[in-house]
Amino acid sequence: MNFLGKGINTIFDLLVLPLAGWPALALIFLSLLTAAAALLIFKLATNQKDLATARDRLVGHIYEMGLYQDHLSVLARIQGSLARANLRYLSLTLPALLALLVPMVVAVVQLESRFAHRPLEAVPDSPHRSTGHRSRSDRGPDAS
Repeated sequence: MNFLGKGINTIFDLLVLPLAGWPALALIFLSLLTAAAALLIFKLATNQKDLATARDRLVGHIYEMGLYQDHLSVLARIQGSLARANLRYLSLTLPALLALLVPMVVAVVQLESRFAHRPLEAVPDSPHRSTGHRSRSDRGPDAS
């Protein structure tokens, strides 16, 4: 397991190496690379023709709701059809979401470990320096 972690870290280190001095550009680059990989995985893991058909059916039901908005019984039937079409669309995207789960977790962990924390900056003459624990009298009258 440690070998896998070191390998992933090495890959991300090599990707960020040219932009080591510019963390904002490195974050943008890694984000764009992650987005492109996610789109490619989504395209490969789904049947695009079935997805387009399901999407067209959803849009058709929405237009149908606009046409029959004054007929409540017809509108209720359309809403049921719209819910079923939406579930069909979600079921078609489920394989892609499962395929994206592991790569996205790896990418988020790498991005978080590299960019989520900024080191503390030393301020030489700060009036708010901590000198350790304060006594009860230094805290003020309402301190308990």
